[in-house]
Amino acid sequence: MKINWKLVKSMIEKYFHDQIWGDKHHRTDTMMRSFPSHLRGDVKKYLKFLKKKGILVQSKTFHGGQWHLNRYKLEIIKEITHPSTKVERVKKLVLSG
Repeated sequence: MKINWKLVKSMIEKYFHDQIWGDKHHRTDTMMRSFPSHLRGDVKKYLKFLKKKGILVQSKTFHGGQWHLNRYKLEIIKEITHPSTKVERVKKLVLSG
């Protein structure tokens, strides 16, 4: 799977900016609406990818999956969302996390 690291970074930035940690969640369709329609399929794939890497946590609810940032990965997430972090660094941080 070829990964669009800019999109991955912007997804993490969106959760970080909205302070989506622990008790606060975003539904899958809410996250997908934040991006253009031609990227929504990729957003859904990357949500699962980031869950596998431990950056995002999925909470199962009766009305679908909800997502939030993993508070135990705070330092990695802060570094990813820093404005000076380049895409290559995002790739290393996500793959190591």
